Amino acid sequence: MLQKSRVTFTLTSSHLQQHLFKGGWVLRWANVERIGICTQHQEGWHKPLPG
Repeated sequence: MLQKSRVTFTLTSSHLQQHLFKGGWVLRWANVERIGICTQHQEGWHKPLPG
């Protein structure tokens, strides 16, 4: 159960990556406009990324 709730990150010169139990996501620095709370744009709204 503890392993499933573990969230880790990889930070490189080309991207930021989140690692979750069932996958994760990669964000390339070329796609970063500013640093703040991560959101996703969906149906005209910005929503926080699931964590």
